[in-house]
Amino acid sequence: MKRSAVWVVVALLTLSTWSLGQDKSKKSKDAKGGGGAEQQIAQLEEQSRDAALKGDSSFLEKHLANDYVRIRPDGNMEDRQQAIDAMKNGTVKFSSIDVADRQIHVYGNAAVVTGKATVKGTMNGNAVDGDYRTSRTWVKEGGQWKVAAFHTSAMQKQ
Repeated sequence: MKRSAVWVVVALLTLSTWSLGQDKSKKSKDAKGGGGAEQQIAQLEEQSRDAALKGDSSFLEKHLANDYVRIRPDGNMEDRQQAIDAMKNGTVKFSSIDVADRQIHVYGNAAVVTGKATVKGTMNGNAVDGDYRTSRTWVKEGGQWKVAAFHTSAMQKQ
């Protein structure tokens, strides 16, 4: 009995060591731009920015999860259809979105992107110009990355 327990422990250690080696190889490939999740998310983030500047709601239609939720700087919430409609009908318009301090953290089939956005635009005809901290949560559904949540907070001027 003791002998089989020892073999189980040895097998588990061997598998976990092999697994750690695989993770390091994958991370190394991702860091080199080998098409990993981090690179995919970075590309999607840029596509999202470009679509917002063009007022193109098709990006949202394709990449927002069905249960998507947005928390706006004023604390109000918006669902998937409300976000698509706001872009489609011109309720929200952007003339510039400059992103800085972007960090992407991948956790298997999920990713969290944080950053700072300096925005010029309008919502319901009112200026929304300013600096915002953002966080966007991406999840992989059916092999496709979808935005599950997006949160923006206005930064106070110092």
